[in-house]
Amino acid sequence: MNKKKNRNKKNLNTAFLITIGVVLISIGLEHLFRLSHYLPKVDQQYSGFVADAEIGHRGKPFSKITGTSASGEFEFEYIHNSLGFRDIEHSKVKPLNTYRIIALGDSFTYGAGSRFENTYPQKLKQKLESEKTTISQHVEVINLATTYSFPELELKTFQKFGKNLSPDLVLVGFLPNDIIDIALSSDSVTTTADGHLKRGGAELGAVENWLNEHSQIWRQWRYLVFQFSARIYWKDLYFNFGLIQKFWEKAFSDFLLLKKQVSQSGGKLAIVYIPQRGPWKKRHALPETILKNWAEANGILFIPTFEKFKEAADVGLQTHWQEDQHCTAIGQEIVAKAIAEKLTR
Repeated sequence: MNKKKNRNKKNLNTAFLITIGVVLISIGLEHLFRLSHYLPKVDQQYSGFVADAEIGHRGKPFSKITGTSASGEFEFEYIHNSLGFRDIEHSKVKPLNTYRIIALGDSFTYGAGSRFENTYPQKLKQKLESEKTTISQHVEVINLATTYSFPELELKTFQKFGKNLSPDLVLVGFLPNDIIDIALSSDSVTTTADGHLKRGGAELGAVENWLNEHSQIWRQWRYLVFQFSARIYWKDLYFNFGLIQKFWEKAFSDFLLLKKQVSQSGGKLAIVYIPQRGPWKKRHALPETILKNWAEANGILFIPTFEKFKEAADVGLQTHWQEDQHCTAIGQEIVAKAIAEKLTR
């Protein structure tokens, strides 16, 4: 009996020492990674959001988010209107003699990494009005983009906020990572109680939230596990491996539904392709080619930009932030110019 008690006590002591060792090692690694800047900080760009039962999430109405990107590359100021989008207020009724454009998309269309006036929806408005095009004397662009969006959520956003605005054109910004987001599904991003957007599925409770806020190792581990569970990787996008075909089909299905609803609202649908930060090899243009061929076959206006980005990069222009990877003002300008040229031909 005493031997059994001694063995149990020894096992408890061993377990206790192992637990203490794991905790100390974790604390040591956490400090090491923070000092080395190996793992990213919580990016305050992804705060100030609220959950939305229909479209997943959107900005908190009338909120203002300011700070410096986690990469330290730029300062930002994101101001949301009464609907929670990064835009000024717009009337529901379209003003007379106005060409109204609705912009849908993810953080690239939202304009992460750029001043509001440098986002491509705003640049497009400036170009169409300053060039005295035949479109209209007055152009209005309503930005309904939100971070971590993709075609299914863009369709739902239009259904909830856009279909009664009488748009002449609905413009959707599409990036290769939309296919990954489709694979991860709408559950891939959740809004925490304090307004942060978090990759990695459903909330696990107070402890997980605390770790997500304070531990860089925990965030990285959760994200890596989540990515692995999705079984999709960047290389699949640029070699057209068969396993991603069903995600392309999902995008196409949502775009056809969006086209139908836009048409019922009296408008026309257009898709603009925005590439991720380089490299700019031939295979990296594959997603644009796939989408272009499908869009043209289905009567949807398509605006390519890959070659324009490549040309800019070839002469040394910085089109994307190196670490943050969103478009710089130069990249936003390239997108706006490509759209304006397509609309005014």
